[in-house]
This record gives sequence, structure tokens and C-alpha cells, in this order.
Amino acid sequence: MTSWRRGQAYAQHLRERVLAASGTPGEVAERLAVSTAYVSRVRSRQARYASCLAGGTSMWRSWR
Repeated sequence: MTSWRRGQAYAQHLRERVLAASGTPGEVAERLAVSTAYVSRVRSRQARYASCLAGGTSMWRSWR
């Protein structure tokens, strides 16, 4: 497994694991070895944009 470097994006599978994990942001962050801020940010983005993605409209097209 390669280590994460500052400025490098996390992999999509990690984002999916964060969304699938239950618990507080602190618990999930500790379990997955990411920051609490990252967990909060991923969950917030999913909550904010889930209705747009489920409706078939991406954020890219909505403001274009």
C-alpha cells in the first residue's frame, strides 16, 4: 500500500468506505486512518449533492 502525500487526492474506494462506515466522524476517521475533517467533508458533499446525482443531473451540467 502506498502512503498518502499532501496535496494528493484520496482514492474513490476510500470515499465509498467513508460513506459506508457507521459511527461519529472521529470514530470513522480513526478506523480508516484519515482526518475527521475529511470524513465530515465527504459526508457533507454526499448529503448536499445526492439529490442532484439521483435525479440524473450532475453538478457540472447544472451550472453550465
